[in-house]
Amino acid sequence: MTTKQRQTQQLIELDHLYRCNYIRHLLALSHHFRSQLMHHLREQCGFSALRINWEPMLSLPGREGIQIGKLAKSIGISKQNCDQQLRAIERAGFLRRSQDPNDRRAKRVTLTQTGRAVVDQAQQQLHQLDAQLNALLCKEQRQQLWDSLYALNLYYLETSPAPRAEKQLATVALLIRLASHSQRHLMQLTQAAGHNQLQLSYEQVLNHIGLQGATITQLAEVNDVSQQAIVRIVNELEGLSYVGRIAHPQRARSKLIVLSDRGLTLLRDANNAMEQIQQLWQTRITATDFNNLQQCLLNGYRQLAPKDLIEGDDHDINIFVNDKTNSNSSQQQLLAAIQSIISTDSPVDEEGQNLLLQHLGHRDGQQFIRLLGRLRDNSRAG
Repeated sequence: MTTKQRQTQQLIELDHLYRCNYIRHLLALSHHFRSQLMHHLREQCGFSALRINWEPMLSLPGREGIQIGKLAKSIGISKQNCDQQLRAIERAGFLRRSQDPNDRRAKRVTLTQTGRAVVDQAQQQLHQLDAQLNALLCKEQRQQLWDSLYALNLYYLETSPAPRAEKQLATVALLIRLASHSQRHLMQLTQAAGHNQLQLSYEQVLNHIGLQGATITQLAEVNDVSQQAIVRIVNELEGLSYVGRIAHPQRARSKLIVLSDRGLTLLRDANNAMEQIQQLWQTRITATDFNNLQQCLLNGYRQLAPKDLIEGDDHDINIFVNDKTNSNSSQQQLLAAIQSIISTDSPVDEEGQNLLLQHLGHRDGQQFIRLLGRLRDNSRAG
């Protein structure tokens, strides 16, 4: 197998892992159900000020409330970030912050009457959404799925819910919570692998473009957000060298957002992180239960979240693969050309010079060749 064939095979395998994994299926199903829940609460229940990312802030306090520090730890964010989000929710009238009567150093979050109404309506709707999952599973599979989701949620929480609350939890509610936990867990592991500037919002781009790339319009549609929001994320990712922009092969005036070499490294590190998460999860559920969970998530993904990925045809993917493998080949040729020019024991390689002129442009190429020539002469003189 040639180097290019090996690189092509590696990219194809990476694309498969990117497209088909249990975390993707879990996050896509969570997004599907959260979008439906939010539409119901906003449009049919009249809570128009509600935001989709407020769900954990409203669901965890319960009837008795919770300290802000414990809430932040349960969600997996900093206390400062948690407090900022709570201020916005408080302004919308869904909760209030007050001094904890049992600890004057701490503040406690409790739901307002409006907040309790939101939670009550959400719980009812979540049980309605369970019907979508139940239609895909037999009775035994439904119970296995609930048990696995519940056990894995406990992995991320310090304390378990009250026994009465356990029986009231909808399967979809557990799925949404586990998706949030696993997303933050995945980000923490990839940050530890060297991607320490990642943010949760970057998932809106990185989790959808695939190896074939995507346009700003496509990314906005699949996430149900504005194009301006996607542009901001793309600009940040481009600044961090995770993505780039190339001309669209079929649309002259459009640009494709594609993964850079660093973006591909991130995908490989994310795959390694998912393997670590799987190993940790299997300390709470058996390997058989994990396989059943994977299959349930895959079935749900195929039936309920088919638009999660922005699909490209084989032509689009081949363009990306060829671009990457040809890029590596060109880099090797350029290095060989530079070595031939500065070598003291071989004639100047005219083919290498032409390659440099083609790559750098005539003026810059000539200047670079003259610099290499001076290095060659100095080496000979030494």
